[in-house]
Amino acid sequence: MVNENRVYTFAGMAAGTGYWWTVETRIEPAIDKIVMGASRFGGYSGLTLRMGQSFADPYHCNSEGAEEDVNVMGQRARWVSATGATGGMVVMMDHPENPRHPVAWFAHKNYLEAGLLMEGDLEIEKGDCLHLRYGFGIFNDAVKRHEMEDIYGMYAG
Repeated sequence: MVNENRVYTFAGMAAGTGYWWTVETRIEPAIDKIVMGASRFGGYSGLTLRMGQSFADPYHCNSEGAEEDVNVMGQRARWVSATGATGGMVVMMDHPENPRHPVAWFAHKNYLEAGLLMEGDLEIEKGDCLHLRYGFGIFNDAVKRHEMEDIYGMYAG
């Protein structure tokens, strides 16, 4: 039904502070039109990350200032992060050229997801291409909000 191409890019961060991971996906219909059905309750409606045991009960926040998973859930933001109980931090970033940017996020416990389909179906006609780009930061220690905004600026630029 579709032709999909996915590219992963990995890089270390300065002074061994963590890693950067970019995921780019291109989806082109092989038939007249595809409809990617909405998952308004979250759950597998976009790129999903499940984190390990140290993130079983993390501290969540997003670029708009929301804190805790219940307040981040379903909210549109440029990025969302989870800080593990024993250290470490993961951030997912939505690229400004993605459709529905800033995306609504699914955030619950050790689960982060860019909820591209949380708010409605997405149709793609043959000859069109859905191009998605997401960035992940995996940090050894928690990053302050202003530092995260600097990282987002570099990623989005």
